[in-house]
Amino acid sequence: MGLISLLIIDEINSTLNKKIDREVIYEKGCNLFFGIESVGGKLFLTKDSLLFYSHGVNISSRRKFTVIDLKEITNIEKCNTLLLIPNGMKIHSNSKTYQFVVPGRSKWIEIIKNTCEKL
Repeated sequence: MGLISLLIIDEINSTLNKKIDREVIYEKGCNLFFGIESVGGKLFLTKDSLLFYSHGVNISSRRKFTVIDLKEITNIEKCNTLLLIPNGMKIHSNSKTYQFVVPGRSKWIEIIKNTCEKL
């Protein structure tokens, strides 16, 4: 895990007044959909949370980060983007559904499910 990852998690913790585990299990670049708008950034999996942190290249004024508590996840499924590109992943929580575009979605889904089972 790099220094940048630690700094991002520390920023999220201080902004939201949370205590998210700082040990990053897996991380990759991704996009997160807000309606039809896709925002680029990085997705981090920790022992207790899934964190999306948008990068500075986006035109969007969307929120800089999104935190999904792993205990709140009810289902994870593969989905297609643009109706036919098999690179999407939907995460359903108790309150919301999140759609990501991720490289290696099968690996993401497996790692998230394995991490959730350990809670």
